[in-house]
Amino acid sequence: MSPCGFKRGIVSKYIIVVTFAVIAIILITSGLIFVNVFCAGASAQEATSPIACTANTLQGTVSVIDMNDNAIFGTVFNISSPTGVAIDANDSRLYVTNGIDNTVTIVDLRSYSAVGTINVGNDPVDIAISPDSHTLYVANYGSNSLSIINVSQNIVNGTVMIGTEPSSIRINPVNGDVYVSSAADSEVWVVRGNTKIATIRAGKWPVKGMAVTPDGSLLFIIDSDNDTVSAFNTTTFNVVNTVSVGNSPDGIDISPDGLYAFIANPGSGNISIMQLSDSSIRVSFRAYSPGAIALRPTDGRMAYILSVPAGNVTAMDSTTGDVKAVFNISATSIRTALVNSNLLVDTIPPVTTMHVTGINDSRGWYIGQAICNLTAIDYPGGADDKNIQYSLDGLNWLQYDGGNITFSTPGEHYVYYRAADSSGNVEHVRSSLVIVESNSSDTTPTPGPATVLPPKPTALPPEDIPSYTPDTAAGQATPASTPVGGFELALAAVGMSVAIFIVYRKYKY
Repeated sequence: MSPCGFKRGIVSKYIIVVTFAVIAIILITSGLIFVNVFCAGASAQEATSPIACTANTLQGTVSVIDMNDNAIFGTVFNISSPTGVAIDANDSRLYVTNGIDNTVTIVDLRSYSAVGTINVGNDPVDIAISPDSHTLYVANYGSNSLSIINVSQNIVNGTVMIGTEPSSIRINPVNGDVYVSSAADSEVWVVRGNTKIATIRAGKWPVKGMAVTPDGSLLFIIDSDNDTVSAFNTTTFNVVNTVSVGNSPDGIDISPDGLYAFIANPGSGNISIMQLSDSSIRVSFRAYSPGAIALRPTDGRMAYILSVPAGNVTAMDSTTGDVKAVFNISATSIRTALVNSNLLVDTIPPVTTMHVTGINDSRGWYIGQAICNLTAIDYPGGADDKNIQYSLDGLNWLQYDGGNITFSTPGEHYVYYRAADSSGNVEHVRSSLVIVESNSSDTTPTPGPATVLPPKPTALPPEDIPSYTPDTAAGQATPASTPVGGFELALAAVGMSVAIFIVYRKYKY
């Protein structure tokens, strides 16, 4: 071998070694990236948050409470006489019974808006969803019936007559059996599919509360007249045990681990905690007139107690009895569920409205002057938002401080306005036209009732108005470059290998 050929051989070997080292590094790196991306995606899909939803009949609203933060995250408005709520965690929807309209309202949890209605029986008072989220069950108090709704089609595909005045529903999480209390008959009907299969006698007076253990083996029914709670076998429907609790018990819920039952006793003003293994009452916490009760479905460490008849909801530490929050929402029922955590991330911008006071003529023009005020509501929470900006006649943005914006010069005045929330959501520019005419009588106008002006349909495009940048702390940082995935890196490694191989073959000899 010539010296030149010997050197080429050494160089070629070095090239091969370096090439395979680079390929190995890239493939390992891409594999790690692929694993990280895969795991991150799985975590995002599996991330859930516990929420409690309350039907607030007097307010015509439904409140969504984040049970981790003990705060009302969202409010659904304009529901006609809401009486019961069911949560479809799989499809991110709420189903709300309307006692006056005899309907069920379908609410999209991503926008907090109604997307449809379903006609049911008379005076629906409670609603529940099957474990597979395919079927809804509605107790129609006024027509003594149970409506069975196909969720995929949003239609009633079955009706079962249920005693007299069915009032509440619980569903077995394991076998899907439906338990419907018949208030006037003091009975609980068991429905499987579209058929009644059993009747459980539950004391002398209307059934106040029911709960099913997580393993589906026991149904607990409260007998308010006898101050007791009875456990029934869900296979034989025979009573297993009866335990005395506080006075006039009302609501009951079972801890997610199936170890404890929490019973609300409005007559004695306390919450009894019963250990299910031996039916002993471990401890009682004071509570003001407690009615329905719901535990946080992740760990049971928080109890949400609905007071009767006021409807306030108290968030209580279920291990210490300490009150963490009180919600004044006139609730009549409460449901809990685990939902996708992304639903509790605010992506909806505020909505700003301009109110104008002054003396109008027949054309709607303002005589002498017009006084304008701006208000903003931040959805889904529904709280007032104070971060409002406005622009007069297309000039620079000004920060609104809550005072009056007064126009006294005759002519047309365009007001542009928008708001931002703490999550970095910025409202699209809205605008209103205010026309002021001269005061020929030279008298000082007296402000009249406020007029809410609708947004002008042809607002200036956003680029014609000075841009608005929210606080960087509230917004989200934009990445400087697009990240490259593991697949792209692996493909690049293969391409490099081919190129090095071609070079090697070319200079080998």
